[in-house]
Amino acid sequence: MLNTFSKKQIYIFGALILLLLNTLAFYSVKQSIGIIEALQKVQNEAAIQSLQQKSFFYNAFSAIVITLDLIAILFAFYLLHKLIFKTLKNFLSTK
Repeated sequence: MLNTFSKKQIYIFGALILLLLNTLAFYSVKQSIGIIEALQKVQNEAAIQSLQQKSFFYNAFSAIVITLDLIAILFAFYLLHKLIFKTLKNFLSTK
């Protein structure tokens, strides 16, 4: 299935997925802040536990997305490094 797509299309699709995940992570951070504020006002133990579980899920999702961002940045550096050395190799071999 991946043979039908070029590398450029796969990278663009990956970047779009990462953009979508970052948007969802930003939303989850905003929700988590609201939940933390709500936790200060709630007295019911069941509601506190439910809100803490939601806050944990939102924080874990955001941490996973940030980790994926770092992996994508490192991969982009790898591709840039590969491109630079390939260009230098071709430039020096033609001299």
